[in-house]
Amino acid sequence: MVLVEFPREGSYSVGFITSEQDEEMARKTKQKLVGVFIPTTPNPTSGFLIFVPADRVTKLDMSVAEGIKYIISLGSVAPDPSPSKM
Repeated sequence: MVLVEFPREGSYSVGFITSEQDEEMARKTKQKLVGVFIPTTPNPTSGFLIFVPADRVTKLDMSVAEGIKYIISLGSVAPDPSPSKM
């Protein structure tokens, strides 16, 4: 699970990394891009595929299962902040 600025600067969305290397995109943009799927709520099977510079992606200490639960619940069921995750 990751956090990225989307749909605009200053707003954040949770997403799933789908790819970490695309040589053509890196060559043409002159930067390493990461593919991130931003699911919509409450149906996470639709969403947006965006490509973000790798240094603008924040990896979260949230499992994919926790992330899906968080998205389906519209953000009302947050992951348990255990001491090992803080």
